[in-house]
Amino acid sequence: MPLDHALKLCRDLQRGDQSAVDVMQQTYTRINEINPQVNALVNLLDPDEALALAQQADAVPVAERGPLHGLPMATKDAVDVAGFPTTKGFTPWAKKIARKDDAQAARLRNAGALFIGHTNMPEFGLGSNTFNSLFGQTLNPYDLNKTCGGSSGGAAVALATRMLVLADGSDMGGSLRNPASFCNVVGLRPSIGRTPKGDGFGWLGRLTTTGPMATNVADTALLFSVQAGPDPTDPLTLNEPGEVFLDALQPRQDLNGLRIGYCPSIGDAPVEPAVAAVIAKAADTMANLGAEVIETHPPLDQAMGVFQVMRAAALANLGHALNLTMPDWKTKAKSTAVWNIEKGLALSAADIYAAELRRTRIYADCVEFFSSFDALILPAAQVAPFDKDIEWIEAINETPMATYIDWMTVCCAVTVTGLPAISVPAGFTATGLPVAETFSLRHMTTPPAEPVSDKKRLMVITAHPDDAEFNAGGLMLKWASAEQELLILCLTDGSAGHHELATEDLASIRQEEARNAADLLGAKVVIWDVRDGELEATINLRKQLIGDIRAFRPDLILTHRTADYHPDHRACAQLVMDACYLLQVPNIAPSYPVLQNIPPVLMFADRFQYPRPFQPDWIGIATFLGSSLAAGYMLASNYAALGQRRMAIYSLWGSLVLVLAFVLLPGQLSASAPIAIAIMIGQVVLVLAIANKLQGPMFASFVEMGGQYFPMWRTIVVGIGASFVLVFVWVVLVSLFGGDLAQAPGPAGETAFRSRYKTARCVLRFEDQFLLAIHSSFWARTHKRWGLPGGNIERGEAPADAVRRELEEELELYMTDFTEIGAYHYKGNDHMVYGADVDYRISNYDDTELLDLDWFDLSRLQTLDNERKLHAGYELQAVRQFIALHDH
Repeated sequence: MPLDHALKLCRDLQRGDQSAVDVMQQTYTRINEINPQVNALVNLLDPDEALALAQQADAVPVAERGPLHGLPMATKDAVDVAGFPTTKGFTPWAKKIARKDDAQAARLRNAGALFIGHTNMPEFGLGSNTFNSLFGQTLNPYDLNKTCGGSSGGAAVALATRMLVLADGSDMGGSLRNPASFCNVVGLRPSIGRTPKGDGFGWLGRLTTTGPMATNVADTALLFSVQAGPDPTDPLTLNEPGEVFLDALQPRQDLNGLRIGYCPSIGDAPVEPAVAAVIAKAADTMANLGAEVIETHPPLDQAMGVFQVMRAAALANLGHALNLTMPDWKTKAKSTAVWNIEKGLALSAADIYAAELRRTRIYADCVEFFSSFDALILPAAQVAPFDKDIEWIEAINETPMATYIDWMTVCCAVTVTGLPAISVPAGFTATGLPVAETFSLRHMTTPPAEPVSDKKRLMVITAHPDDAEFNAGGLMLKWASAEQELLILCLTDGSAGHHELATEDLASIRQEEARNAADLLGAKVVIWDVRDGELEATINLRKQLIGDIRAFRPDLILTHRTADYHPDHRACAQLVMDACYLLQVPNIAPSYPVLQNIPPVLMFADRFQYPRPFQPDWIGIATFLGSSLAAGYMLASNYAALGQRRMAIYSLWGSLVLVLAFVLLPGQLSASAPIAIAIMIGQVVLVLAIANKLQGPMFASFVEMGGQYFPMWRTIVVGIGASFVLVFVWVVLVSLFGGDLAQAPGPAGETAFRSRYKTARCVLRFEDQFLLAIHSSFWARTHKRWGLPGGNIERGEAPADAVRRELEEELELYMTDFTEIGAYHYKGNDHMVYGADVDYRISNYDDTELLDLDWFDLSRLQTLDNERKLHAGYELQAVRQFIALHDH
């Protein structure tokens, strides 16, 4: 069975669900069966050497695998791959072994691709019929008597016959688009500068670019995400990372709102009726999908003349090199190549200058043209695949073609503009030959974003298969019933969670159960190949998790708590925390595009009290203070009554330590009065039971010793009285020396003494900008640091009241409604931050409180953060959290 669908295959290879050895064996089986018939692959690696590469790939840890890990690939015979000949189909170069990878091959190798050879091409890549004197002709798999096109013909045939699932190509006048059309595959010619430059001009007359080929658009996007990206050696390089093209993996559901131009041909270039009929039908299909399709003609009538000059100028460089190294080269090259190179050598500077000026005008005209259209449909080739013995088409519809490239006008003209263009299968002629349409887009266009979906994404990240179902089954059911998107990510294989079943059997059973549960929920499930019980928060796994989170783009993450009882659970939670912090850092795991917002993370509640207890809500110190002291005094008094003075002292000191622990623990929530009373009554009952148990068995011996019994009621009265005395003392101390001694906040950090928070600040948004100020404090004033409006919380003041007061004092702004964003830690203190939208652009401020005031969008905030010009360092995080909470 041939391999298919690169996206799934690459995912399985990367995760270890598929063996690279198996894939390599299947690939060579297919090659041995098909290649002798079509002659698409040349200079193939010995099968034993290829299997050795695959074995090495299987030994690479999952966390270190790239997006093309273990995938057999063969580059076009114009691309240098270390150890392989780069012949360009020219017999004298048959033994020209490449010493190192060129930039394109290096990107593929770094992504994990395994090189097994080259794909065939015409001599020097000239002409759209793949044949040469060194390797012979490559044939069309849809009809072995027809040409496959060119110059990336070997790649197109290898894809069409499923000998390869991904292939690269290059395109000057249609060398990606024409063979894609003739072989019913996809070929993308990107904008100039989108992929590494390769040989040739850096500025003047630049026509050629490399690009991806595949059997479908999604696989093409996958390969393009690896090929594309800035190249520091290219003067026209484009800065977007290749990963942005992974957005194309989520296709549009319809074409509503798009305006598409339909061009039957360029100028008066003739098109075969069979081809024209298929392209017209394809335009109708676009309209049926919701696009507005309008027949039009782009301003490209002079483009073919420009192309002829610029192509010849580029080939003049090849001619100079051949004249220097091989004076008799003309006797070894095909006639069309000799003609085209000689034409380039005969060009004058004035010819090239005039063509460059015309090309500049054509580009400006096309920019204006595409201001009215989102895309342009036109034929990918003017003819269907033709007889293999015809070197080039000399006439179309009885219209003669002046040169061997004029029959490719529809491709060559688009090349002149520098516009990106993709050839996509459109249908077949009546005789069963493939026809493709080309979509040409605006210059430097990235894939159109998927329309904003109302669906929210929940990502449940767990250590083991079944953790999600046990801990969040109800939530996931509710999420799924609301038809929202759900992904369950298990970080281990579940192979160790049973006392009887063998590891392999257990892993298989648990993973199958997880997949079945996910199917019932309508969810996706991903299971990492990490052994159960051995999960660690390593850097490699962190990068892998960053990639998985960025790929799914969740609105909410649910995971274990960092103090969970299970080491795998703790490692999972730590990985999630570390990964989320770095989701917006582009240089961490750069192969995945960063997220605009960090999703909120919620943690499972559980009943385990080790290694640290977990309580979703905490009771404040005031509730425990009196009863804890009473309990300690009662126990101490009874120990003393029984003559155990040492135990009495220990008990009393233990009680005081307990009280101090509650006093000093931050982050607790005050209970309401009824809850506090109920808990105190419960504690008194508990203390009575303990005291009774202590006294009962020992009472007789105690009386016999002549001692005086310390009655229980007296113990209670004295204990509670003493506790109230100590509470009073504590209140006095707090009032004298500040509330930082007692941090017992309420729901927003309020207490009767002083808030646990040092300051209260506010994110203020007007439209898409946020207000920052330079405060008059020494630090902010000296270092010109921008911070959020707000200030210190006064004793006895709640944070919400403090932020209202500060906004009134600093900005004369009177606010009542806020969104509580959360607490942030800075310089040893916690700071409460709120957020609100305002309906006007605030500009007035109290110059005794503030030195400056300004509005910043997110990009400027990011710049300030990068330059360390934010006062506390949490301002950008608070703004993003406000956006997440307020807008979702």
